[in-house]
Amino acid sequence: MKSILKKIQSFAGASASKLKSASGESIAEVLVAVLISAMALVMLASMITASTSMIRAGDEKLKDYYDANELLSKADGAPDHTGSAVLSSGTDGFSQEFPVDYYVNDDAPKGDVIAYRLS
Repeated sequence: MKSILKKIQSFAGASASKLKSASGESIAEVLVAVLISAMALVMLASMITASTSMIRAGDEKLKDYYDANELLSKADGAPDHTGSAVLSSGTDGFSQEFPVDYYVNDDAPKGDVIAYRLS
């Protein structure tokens, strides 16, 4: 514990003497500080550029996805799949089956069903 206190006191003493000193920083210290600052600015600029391009790419994918979905909602051609939907009530045993046409967006993740219509 005493050794830690001595180290803190010596560091504080060195810092105080540095602040009271009339001499400035050496040219090497200034150049290293400027180099570190320049490297940080270059990394910041590259991060901003990369994030901007990722945002643009994501926006383009979303626009394409929404455009494809809009076309599917207006689909008049042959359905991609046909099937049936069952309406049932669990209390009285009533059930009725309805034929359904499905339109699928191939660009959607996992082939999501985007639009359907009763046939």
